[in-house]
Amino acid sequence: MQSDGWPRIVCERLPGESPSAYGVRSRLIAEIMTGFRMGRFTPEVAERKERELIHLQEFGLERLSA
Repeated sequence: MQSDGWPRIVCERLPGESPSAYGVRSRLIAEIMTGFRMGRFTPEVAERKERELIHLQEFGLERLSA
């Protein structure tokens, strides 16, 4: 648990993912999740961010633009 009361954001490394790609992907996931936690997204942006988050969690960086 973090000092702000939210559970710590943990991102598992994907099979075959390089350490540098993992670092970038985990930072992006943390940024998006923090944005949701803090209510920073308008409904339109939230839809896009949710899709981006799903892609990052399931496929990594290489398929993010798909």
